[in-house]
Amino acid sequence: MSAAIPSVLVIATCSIQWFVIGYTLSYGEGGLFFGGLEHIFHRGVLSEPVGTIPAILFSEFQLVFEATVCAIAIGGFCERGRLLPIVPFIVLWATFICNATPSCPIYPKNS
Repeated sequence: MSAAIPSVLVIATCSIQWFVIGYTLSYGEGGLFFGGLEHIFHRGVLSEPVGTIPAILFSEFQLVFEATVCAIAIGGFCERGRLLPIVPFIVLWATFICNATPSCPIYPKNS
């Protein structure tokens, strides 16, 4: 039980962060390390496809990977500390590590 609660907390926190700014920072058109803010709060995600699939399906698929990476990142923290400091750590980790990776220049857009 002591490992299940932080996992649920990670999934909830990542879901909120991804809905608010995560998707647009990862896959929006924009700067060098982060995308633009045209999809903030998932605005316009339902109306446009990504390739042949709906963008909302692509968004939720990528959310699973973000939540998994964040859960791995806090895996060593379970049973060793309090739960409240996990929330800001997850938000910062997801924003600056997970969301910067897809927009990073080492990953070309057309490959």
